Amino acid sequence: MTTERNGPGNATDRAESVLDRAKAAASQGRVQEALAILDEAIVAAPDRADLHILRARILGSSGGDLVSAARHAFRAAVLEPGNAEYRQAAIDLAARAKMPPPEFPAPAARGSAGGAARTASARWRGFLPTGTAAWAGAALASTAFVAVIGWNLWTWILRPTGAPRALDAAVVAESVPLARLQLMGTTAYGTVTPAWSTLADREKRVERMAQKLAPSGAAEVVLSDAENRIVARGTSSAATIYEARQPPEPRPK
Repeated sequence: MTTERNGPGNATDRAESVLDRAKAAASQGRVQEALAILDEAIVAAPDRADLHILRARILGSSGGDLVSAARHAFRAAVLEPGNAEYRQAAIDLAARAKMPPPEFPAPAARGSAGGAARTASARWRGFLPTGTAAWAGAALASTAFVAVIGWNLWTWILRPTGAPRALDAAVVAESVPLARLQLMGTTAYGTVTPAWSTLADREKRVERMAQKLAPSGAAEVVLSDAENRIVARGTSSAATIYEARQPPEPRPK
């Protein structure tokens, strides 16, 4: 059993402290801890581009899964289409992972609604062909375009992550009391109740929890408290418990 400690947080700082904690862990060589922090944050806030791009950068700089890194960078670029840095990161990581280059959605047109409508109308009139052969060519082009977009979505967004799937917390209630339980990929994320701090043999309980969740597709368990601080993680054969520590003494001025 391994026991580690993590620091306290408050409601105001929790959102941004996720990035700081992940960066600090990665800079100290604790890459898996950094990824676990980001994974849980992404489950709670899947549309935060800064979480996806940081996960991509950590994977890319630590010799991790480049395919996953490229997909998270692409997700960040899609969430913030005007961010050229995110786009370039997705392109570079895709090349390193030997993946097809990503195709990004076109930026939204600017200007008044009437102007946008007139532009769209003009483009549509210019696209409309005449004659049977021209219509057939247009249909083929449209089908190919839809196929490319669909393949791109599957390759870069839908297949790698998918949506978190809710699991029944009652299944593991005897081992660990949970307020919420979700599965993302092969990792189960749970939010413990206040009773967690009173439990004995917590490492064994986490291992038993992982065993019970294995049929659901979970290979690992990550637990956090109501303040989004990781309190435990483990598999069916080993667990790590993170104990809260007291705030440090203020430095003399």
